[in-house]
Amino acid sequence: MKLYTLCLPIAGLLWTSTPVCGQSDEPTHSDKKHGYFQSDRIIKGGNVGLWLGTNTFIQAAPFIGYRFTDRLSAGVGGECTYIRQRTSGPADEWAIYGGNFFSRFQVLDALFLQGEYSAISYPEQNGRSWYQSPLVGGGYMPGKGLYIMGMWALNPDYPIASPILRMGFVF
Repeated sequence: MKLYTLCLPIAGLLWTSTPVCGQSDEPTHSDKKHGYFQSDRIIKGGNVGLWLGTNTFIQAAPFIGYRFTDRLSAGVGGECTYIRQRTSGPADEWAIYGGNFFSRFQVLDALFLQGEYSAISYPEQNGRSWYQSPLVGGGYMPGKGLYIMGMWALNPDYPIASPILRMGFVF
């Protein structure tokens, strides 16, 4: 079974999953005082990419995180990308998959800085190799909704060229 047929449903489940609680969403006085976990501080989102034609590119990269303060959040994410390039001969196709954890700091109302550690499995001629790199960058996000950001890999052997541009949604 092709890897991309597994990655897209799994990414969709991660992206749309939310915790279910039997208690009221209203925090009690003791919750506010002691800073207990509050479900309304959960953030989720990600980005999806689609390009069809001579070259095909399909990507799903969901994430889920928690807002610790109004300006600081952290979380984990995954990535699954399918690429197919058609040339005069047989088409080349491969998948890139992996995960990351990130921390985001809201500098101004709409500007943020982000650091993350990414690990991806990338196809090579002799099989697959895992690459890891810290990524640093920042972006623009006017409230919840659309965001755009640029990230730079600090590992020179990371197979994805910097800057890495992302555009996605936060819920």
